[in-house]
Amino acid sequence: MRTAIADLEIYCPAEHDESLSIAYRKGYLTIDELLNVDCEIISRRNVVLVYCPDGYISGGMWVEIEYAQTHIIPVRIVRTLGDAAEMVNQLIMERNDE
Repeated sequence: MRTAIADLEIYCPAEHDESLSIAYRKGYLTIDELLNVDCEIISRRNVVLVYCPDGYISGGMWVEIEYAQTHIIPVRIVRTLGDAAEMVNQLIMERNDE
């Protein structure tokens, strides 16, 4: 899928690279440092997809959402995997129309 839509860059909060998660758990990175890395990644993305099936958005996720909004990066909040798939499909169709 990534190859088919290589120009569509999606960021999903709480979906961390394993090395970042390990660095945080071992105390090599603080929450603020980790969020700074996340915001740097967001700055390179087309959209932020927030998957929260239980409706809960953590404090860190709010930081990422606010960063995206401040930098005019669209944020989509979905509660089901079906909604997430539909949103990605819509973004692909919009890209194809350009």
